[in-house]
Amino acid sequence: MPAAKEEGKRLKKRYAVFNFDGSLAELKGFEVKRNGELQLIKIFQSAVFEAFLGGSNLEEVYVSVARVADHWLDVLYAHGAGLHDEELIDLLAERRSMSRRLADYGEQKSTSISTARRLAEFLGDSMVRDAGLNCRFVISKQPEGAPITDRAIPLAIFQPTLFPRSISALLHQSPFSIIVNPLLIQTTNLMHLLDFASTHAFYAQAETAVRRHFLRKWLRDPSVSSELGFRDILDWAYYIERLNSTIQKIITIPAALQQVPNPVPRVSHPDWLLRRLAEKTDTRRQTRLTDMLLPGNSQKAESHVIDIEDIADDTKLEVYTFLILSNSIHHQWSSCLKLESN
Repeated sequence: MPAAKEEGKRLKKRYAVFNFDGSLAELKGFEVKRNGELQLIKIFQSAVFEAFLGGSNLEEVYVSVARVADHWLDVLYAHGAGLHDEELIDLLAERRSMSRRLADYGEQKSTSISTARRLAEFLGDSMVRDAGLNCRFVISKQPEGAPITDRAIPLAIFQPTLFPRSISALLHQSPFSIIVNPLLIQTTNLMHLLDFASTHAFYAQAETAVRRHFLRKWLRDPSVSSELGFRDILDWAYYIERLNSTIQKIITIPAALQQVPNPVPRVSHPDWLLRRLAEKTDTRRQTRLTDMLLPGNSQKAESHVIDIEDIADDTKLEVYTFLILSNSIHHQWSSCLKLESN
């Protein structure tokens, strides 16, 4: 454990060691300790290892671990129902640190680079000028068909405390419209705008307007409304696939290789594993030549050479005499067949 998702590939240096009291003694190579991994994956793995100690046989063990997998799958399929936005963000947000300045990456593409560039649009270039920038982002379902690197949305867009700075950045780009008590004011002058900064109504409207402006740009969807929430933009299929991949490696593929039915039916087996399972259960399948040449009993065959100590043993002498005569007859018979064929 765990098994690789690719056929014929083995994962090395990944294992879990338990103490006799059920506590986890050592964990090697799993995402639960990896920086930048989804908190959802870390929590799932922490819980699933304990579940491997449940049950009295192999089938019951996999029933125990399947309960953990089904719980977190239910959370994703229900789009986080029952969780506050802050809790859901903690589960699904990805964290990446930029080891260099954004300008040093040039035209390279990655989710963290895309996030940093969008933070520069949103908060100003000064926020991403230095190395060591910590990027927190989620993956959106839009633009449809775009690579994941183009669908990274910085979480700062959902944090109201950053909006006064983002409003200034937006005003330097284009005329800005806001509604205040409830007058419509058109302005490109930052000083005029700051005159209204003390009112709560202004910030409420500005928050929504700034978020809508950037989300329309990043999602490439001009129909994005002010009511669009955090859950509405998430690519839930992406996060389900991330969890499915971990479940396959830790639960479903090892179960199949141990002849245990899939304990998590919502997570399908890869094609190569389905093919292998079908071959094992197909009674009409023709036996392969390679299967017939598999090594048999590794024990060495008994030597027909008589030991000098056994010469006086009449019983063993008779056996060896029979074997010698049998080999001689077989050799003569083989020679006759060769002569006839010639």
